[in-house]
Amino acid sequence: MKENLDVEKTEEVGKVKKALLVTRVSGFIPQHEMNNVKILQEMGYEVHYATNLNVVVYGKDNSRLEETGIITHQIDFLRKPSIKDIKKAYKQLKDEMYHGDYDVVHCHMPLSGILARLAANAVRKETKKNVPVIYTVHGMHFFRGCPLKNWIMYPVERELARYTDRLITINDEDYGRAVRFPIRGKAEKINGVGLKTERFKEFHKKSWDIYMPDKEETQTVQNNIRLRYGIPNDHYILVSVGELAPGKKNMVVIDALAELKDLNPSSVNTIRVYSVEKENRIFITGALLRIGNGKGITDNYSSGGLAATIDVETGIIISPAVSQNNDNVYVHPYTNKVIIGLQIPKWSEVLECVKQAHSKIPQLCYIGWDVVICEDGTVTFLEANTCSGVELQQHPLRKGVKHVYAPYL
Repeated sequence: MKENLDVEKTEEVGKVKKALLVTRVSGFIPQHEMNNVKILQEMGYEVHYATNLNVVVYGKDNSRLEETGIITHQIDFLRKPSIKDIKKAYKQLKDEMYHGDYDVVHCHMPLSGILARLAANAVRKETKKNVPVIYTVHGMHFFRGCPLKNWIMYPVERELARYTDRLITINDEDYGRAVRFPIRGKAEKINGVGLKTERFKEFHKKSWDIYMPDKEETQTVQNNIRLRYGIPNDHYILVSVGELAPGKKNMVVIDALAELKDLNPSSVNTIRVYSVEKENRIFITGALLRIGNGKGITDNYSSGGLAATIDVETGIIISPAVSQNNDNVYVHPYTNKVIIGLQIPKWSEVLECVKQAHSKIPQLCYIGWDVVICEDGTVTFLEANTCSGVELQQHPLRKGVKHVYAPYL
């Protein structure tokens, strides 16, 4: 992603402009930030990288940093540091910033982001040089539905915003909080790293060229992958981009997709999400899972389907399903699957897709979206209903929704 940096021009004639990138683990920059490195180098910056070169998370070693022109500096960041370890890393960072005479600092990741901003602020006070500090937050630790303990980071991030000239977020929820922080500069929102599946790219580190195979070449690559791993042509391949670690919860997605399909395999079970627009902001006002009854290929409520309320904060079903006869259904009549407690997979992605779609048509103040999670894990839209009534939204919980919509009227 390209970030727009407002960096003061160096007044000293002949002085090389220097940028310092800071991450806790090595491999982060060559994995995610080489486009930004290229931009900085084209702007005339000498790019330095402060990280723990002994902890390589992305890749096997640091060979990808070779021939990039990046100058590295060892900082002893640890994953679970003691107070002594934190003080050591902070001193190393501060010394590097003080003697390195940098023109801009760009930090990533929670621990390195905290220490880099504290060190940069201390150096700013000592040198009286106002070096811009940029912090890209790749998802705040505190968010709707997260464990209570995660919120311990909220006051930390809020206070450190005072030492931040650009706070770059990658989603609406983080941006909504960031703009209310006492930031020294301002908050920005740049959509997170994404992938256009029709445009597979191969990056050449020496030439910076982009090679884009055509459709025939792409199909050949896909066929070779299927042959190599013995995957039948009629089977979907779900790719999870991320390290295979418990914290990434890879199995949760797999289990949730299987569970949602198993609930009623005879039809597509769609997610109805209600959204409203007010003052150029999109709000989610409710959500339901619509479930087929096992007799047909649709999940339509008027055709005998079922509907259950989804908790907007967590994506978990919190009510029994109801039928058109207004009966409570706790267990699906044909699959015997328990309905309450089912976790909707990719819930945060579902909400983000709805918000982004509604923001494209703000002239419509109220929309009921029918969302589908495909077998390959893709979140897509079935339709958008501009005259979607709220009757269905009220049935599962047996309560009205006037209080939900009143703030937006």
